Amino acid sequence: MKRFALSTAAAALMLLPFAGSASAEPNVAKSPRVSDIKKAENLIDGMRTEAAYLAGQAAGLQAWSLSSDMSWQSHAGTLEEVRGRLKTLEMYRTKLASLEGRILPEQAAVLDRTAPALRGIASNVGSAVVASHELKYKPALLEDRYVDAVNGFYEHVVEFRRALRAGDAGTSGSSAD
Repeated sequence: MKRFALSTAAAALMLLPFAGSASAEPNVAKSPRVSDIKKAENLIDGMRTEAAYLAGQAAGLQAWSLSSDMSWQSHAGTLEEVRGRLKTLEMYRTKLASLEGRILPEQAAVLDRTAPALRGIASNVGSAVVASHELKYKPALLEDRYVDAVNGFYEHVVEFRRALRAGDAGTSGSSAD
């Protein structure tokens, strides 16, 4: 009996290191990797850059929508540029989403925080594009719809930038409005 207790205790001691490493293994796999954290930060910085550009374009379109000095073609051209930048912004978000699980929780949270604003930006830009093309045919009837879409675009860009800044306390990046 004494011999059985001693061999059981010895076996337990021998398995102890393996038991510890087995439970530590999943934690190692789930912990953020430095290279992925850096990639995520670069992607978030890219999103900040695109958001700053979009804010400038939205403010410009707001100002131009109050003036009759700018042709509908100029508005449409600016909106097409904005659509290209939105595609770039979505590419950054897609790449960031592919890193989820390997980055800091604060970095992954950017996806949830920015999603509603990005949907609003895309919707308002789409409405503004349609209205700007139709303005050439019926300017008086569509002007309010265009102005509303441009104002919505601006408001959602501001919301998007706020959502990006909300996580700045947890990351090394910075942003200015």
